[in-house]
Amino acid sequence: MKKMITTLLLIGITTNAFGSLSEQQEPTQSGQTESNSKIRAKIEVILLANPINFQQASLSLIAAAKNNQISGVIIIIDSGGGPTGSFSVLHDLIKKVSTIKPVIALVAGCACSCGYMIASAANYIFAHSFSDIGNIGVMIEIAKYQDAKITGSVEAKMNVELFTTGKFKAIFNPYKALSDEDRAYIQKMLENDYQHFIALVAKNRNLNQDEYEKWADAKNFSAPEALQLGLIDEIGTIFEVESKMLELVRERNPGCLFDDEITTNLFPACTSA
Repeated sequence: MKKMITTLLLIGITTNAFGSLSEQQEPTQSGQTESNSKIRAKIEVILLANPINFQQASLSLIAAAKNNQISGVIIIIDSGGGPTGSFSVLHDLIKKVSTIKPVIALVAGCACSCGYMIASAANYIFAHSFSDIGNIGVMIEIAKYQDAKITGSVEAKMNVELFTTGKFKAIFNPYKALSDEDRAYIQKMLENDYQHFIALVAKNRNLNQDEYEKWADAKNFSAPEALQLGLIDEIGTIFEVESKMLELVRERNPGCLFDDEITTNLFPACTSA
């Protein structure tokens, strides 16, 4: 995923990202700006689709937050999840950006598990009609070798010895057999992550945490089901997202004059010469 950011232009927005009028604009007595003072404001579009380049995605979010010329961010998500540590970084950054300027998430194919975690950090969530949403839960897979052999022209038995410090240091190593104590530790770790995940989504989406089994039992929900449960706000496409973004930008920039026309530049490389 070499190109992480695409830019949309909302024509006629008269504010910068933090809601202040540009130096060239003078408000009238009614609080509106003159139509000939209208300027363009940029809406940043960030694609978060597997495989996600977490470093680039993080830098893109930070840049969008700090750029005063950007008035809002659209995040297009198509992810079935992954490591909680990496996704929690994106979640926290998206949450931070959403306090500075409006952030809308658009679920493409799916936003499941940690893919939904990052979607929940946005101010508003759209999903396409057949998107998969949810799968809120935590899973870990540990592969253990038994009678491991190197196969090919030569076959040999392997004898691996591990030297570690710390009782659980080698718990994920494929050559170490799991004890009952190891299994109990792993299960407790997953439960802690699960409870944190539930609390995070409940807070982001204003859901009843006590009723988590309705929306956080690791089921994949269709877009209509997710809408009914409160996991998303609306079913729509990029066109509805643009309209909603303009509405949110207006709300954060009261007293400014806007043009309803929106032009996008999602695929500039496809423009014919």
